[in-house]
Amino acid sequence: MTTSGKNATGLSVTAVAGVLAYGFVLLFAPAGQPADIVAATPAAEPVVESTPDVELAEATESAEPADPFELPDGYVDVGHGEAIPAGGHGDCEASAYIWIGSDNGEPVHAEMEGADLVDMGPQEMAMGTVEPDEQGRPLMYTVAPGDVLAVIGYRFCLYYGGSLALLNNYPGGAEIQPGDVLILNADYATDFVYPY
Repeated sequence: MTTSGKNATGLSVTAVAGVLAYGFVLLFAPAGQPADIVAATPAAEPVVESTPDVELAEATESAEPADPFELPDGYVDVGHGEAIPAGGHGDCEASAYIWIGSDNGEPVHAEMEGADLVDMGPQEMAMGTVEPDEQGRPLMYTVAPGDVLAVIGYRFCLYYGGSLALLNNYPGGAEIQPGDVLILNADYATDFVYPY
């Protein structure tokens, strides 16, 4: 607005406000009331009520901004900018995590993060046999009839059992079959090839 009371188009602000007020009066006029009588009715002045001063400064000062790099309660950092819920599912004390990705332009590869894999024993949809590594930790798994990747992951305290599909080159929903041998520990997947 300029100091002359006109906007950039040259129209008076008062004139524009008057036209708008006249339009509202016509719009909300009682039925059957002549427009010239309604238009002659003086417009009511707007009522501005003051509100008590609110201590906004105190409210904003007390709320500390959250650290964008701080993990929320109940999560653990598993490296590579990833976090998973703390603790494990079922009887698992903590969860293992298969990370598949690339750091600093390296080729895509797989790594084990989080807790060690723990065999919680055969269960429905995860009845296959396990081959341990030199330290006795689960390394390989032979699929039994009726096994499901998610449940196999659950059996070994793996945070996301579906990652076994990508780790073992079953991309795009390919199904595991009885007798298939799966790598459980991503650190041993030295010939891993990212299929996408």
